[in-house]
Amino acid sequence: MVAIPLAEIRAYCGLFDVADVEEFVRLIRAMDDAVLARVAERRGAEANEGG
Repeated sequence: MVAIPLAEIRAYCGLFDVADVEEFVRLIRAMDDAVLARVAERRGAEANEGG
């Protein structure tokens, strides 16, 4: 799993007429970082369990 590319976030903003692009990017990146951290945590736990 990889982070959502900035170009994709900006493209979404253009398609859906997001008013504050910089704030939207900041929020999406924060949520994406949280998801990626959780996935990494789960993968690490599974690896330690042998699964």
